[in-house]
Amino acid sequence: MKKIVICGITSAITTEVARLLSPGNQVVVAARNSGSVEAIGKDLKLWGAKEVIPHVLDFTNLESVKIFKAKVEEELGALDLLFVSYGTLSDQERCQSDLDYAISEFQTNGLSQIALLQQFAPMMSKGSTMAVVTSVAGDRGRGSNFYYGSAKGAVSIFLSGLRAEMSKMGIHVLDVRPGFVDTPMTAHVPKNFLFAKPEKVAKDIAWAISRRRAVLYTPFFWKYIMCIIKALPLFIFNRLKL
Repeated sequence: MKKIVICGITSAITTEVARLLSPGNQVVVAARNSGSVEAIGKDLKLWGAKEVIPHVLDFTNLESVKIFKAKVEEELGALDLLFVSYGTLSDQERCQSDLDYAISEFQTNGLSQIALLQQFAPMMSKGSTMAVVTSVAGDRGRGSNFYYGSAKGAVSIFLSGLRAEMSKMGIHVLDVRPGFVDTPMTAHVPKNFLFAKPEKVAKDIAWAISRRRAVLYTPFFWKYIMCIIKALPLFIFNRLKL
C-alpha cells in the first residue's frame, strides 16, 4: 500500500489522476472547497482507494500549508507520491492594470506551489515521486499570457533544481507540462484540435510517474511545438501573436 498526497483534487486533471493512482492505496486529498473534497473522496473510495483522508485549505496561506504538512506527517508518515496540480488561468489584461491581482495570481500559480514542495520534500521516502503540473506556457514568455507563464516557469525552474537535489536520495521529480486541456478553467476559450481531454492527460501523467520521467509534455506533440517556439529568433517571435 502506497501513501499518496494529492493537492488540488478538485481540478479536472487531478481528479482523473487520482482515480488512476488511488486504488489500493492510502490517499490524502486537499483543495479549497470542502464539499467538493468530500465528494471526490467518496468517489475515490468507489474507485478502490484503501483510505481517503480529506483536507480543506487555502494553498496560498503559508501558515495553513505548514499545518497541513504537520497533519499529513502524523497521518501518513513518509510519502510514496506527492502530486500537485492546481491554479488559475490569469486574466492577462487585468494583471497588467491591477497590481494586487497580478501578485495574487503569481502567488497562486507559482509561489504557493514552491512553498508546498519545500514543506513536503523532507517527507518523501527513497524511491518516491514528486509530480507537479506546470504548463507549456512556462517555456517561453509570450505576450498573451506572460503573467501566468512566468509563474509556471518559476515552478519549472524550481523543479529542475529540486530534481538535482532529490536525485541524490533516489527521489523522482516530474514536471508535467500540458498544452491546452478541455477543463472548466478553459471553458471560456474556443476549442480546437490542440485541446486534449483530462482523461488523456491523466493517463500520460500516470505513465510518466511509472517510468520516472523528468519532464512530460502532454499530449506528446507539445514537445515539438514548444521546441519550435523556443527556437524562434527574437525578431520573429516578438512579431507573432502568441
